Amino acid sequence: MLLKFESTDIHRSSIIDCATGDVVFRTVTPTRQTQTRKRSGSRSTLRSTFLRISEEKLPAEDSEELKTVVEDADGHIIAEITWEGYEGNTASCIRIGEEYLTGAADLFDAEFVKIYPEETLMPTRLEYVWRLTADSLTLLDDDNEEIGASYKDHTQAANGSLNLTPTSTKGSGSNFLLLNTRPDEVLEMLVCHLLLSGLRERLYLLTKAFYEQWDQQHQQQCGNPFARFRRGALRNLAQVRDSLRRGPSSPVSPLQ
Repeated sequence: MLLKFESTDIHRSSIIDCATGDVVFRTVTPTRQTQTRKRSGSRSTLRSTFLRISEEKLPAEDSEELKTVVEDADGHIIAEITWEGYEGNTASCIRIGEEYLTGAADLFDAEFVKIYPEETLMPTRLEYVWRLTADSLTLLDDDNEEIGASYKDHTQAANGSLNLTPTSTKGSGSNFLLLNTRPDEVLEMLVCHLLLSGLRERLYLLTKAFYEQWDQQHQQQCGNPFARFRRGALRNLAQVRDSLRRGPSSPVSPLQ
């Protein structure tokens, strides 16, 4: 199934089935509101002192929640991601169909995340694996075969085929998501994609920084390099597990 996001913001977009041209999903994420707080002074000195801040726009409270919802073609909400905090950087609750999950950790098997210098492999509870690199996000089956991928700045062939071509100019194409999974798994994989689109770059930078640091220590220090590697790897994996509960900032940026 090839899905096309009509908007560059995948968290606020109609999603089209490229085979039929029909809208099959919509993602909706309200823009976080700001409130204007006015202060008035009884004396002119107070008014001049606080003039700059008297009408400043203040962000909503940190406890305010932000939701990304997925709607079906009829407008029914079939999935939700609840983000906590003003920046919307923690997925505190996820609903897929009638099932409620406690954050992204319930979707991904964090104990078996594999981190390499050039990629991060993140298993899902459906026994697929998302592969994250600096510039790609792909889905693998249990035979390590690619069955899905995210494509940014691509165009579909004019003859209506499902072939995609990258654009030569950044921002001039559309975002696509290819999912060759069972139909009843598409929604969950879409939710995973919405979560991982914000995690991919952060995880890649974390992985690269760790390996660069370890390489420097390996060259400069004596002792057992494997013991140091193991300690560093355990710390890095713990950071990744914590990151599984983190989502995109608000406003949400599309996959890069």
